[in-house]
Amino acid sequence: MKLASKNTSSPHGRVVLHTSVRPEEVELSQIPQVSEKLDLSPCSDSSVTLPSKIPPSFQPFCSSGRVAASCTVNSSTPVIILRDTGSDLSCILKEDVPNFECYTGETVLVSGLPGTARYPLCSVYLTSAFVTRQVTLAVVDTLPVPNVSILIGHDLAGTQVAPNPIVVDVPTIDNNTSKVEEQYPNLFPNCAVTRSQSQRLAEATSC
Repeated sequence: MKLASKNTSSPHGRVVLHTSVRPEEVELSQIPQVSEKLDLSPCSDSSVTLPSKIPPSFQPFCSSGRVAASCTVNSSTPVIILRDTGSDLSCILKEDVPNFECYTGETVLVSGLPGTARYPLCSVYLTSAFVTRQVTLAVVDTLPVPNVSILIGHDLAGTQVAPNPIVVDVPTIDNNTSKVEEQYPNLFPNCAVTRSQSQRLAEATSC
């Protein structure tokens, strides 16, 4: 197989080697697995309902997103995203690539803990808290965290470690700690005072 190689610089000054190949020549089953030793940074999204199979220690680092072949496609697939501060390159599970036409026909050589590995590249439309646009991702067979479909590296997130928080002007008015306050009154002294003050205010208003 004849390869045409070219060197390009990543946004962080590291040289990345791209080799052009025809998509049909890429044997995905032979792609080396991503290292299981990854540096992960906090990334939380309160709107995410995480699968129970994701280890609790990783759940605060996850956020939700959607993947489609392009922005013109009506259908998209929901995915769980993990922010990886130890990676310059973002990657996606092979099973979550929308279709074979998304493959660019190029591969990328990545240096990691086990050495240098080659991964095919795909172009997909990613909707996430970090970026919402057409992006290029390395395609891998497996990821070290169950139910995670995408690892976001510095190439897409830059220096951003966690998504920007989404807040509301009026917080919830439901008191979800009533039973805990009754069982452990000394645990929430301020809340207990606030509730008693609210009761007195309600009684005074009804008079």
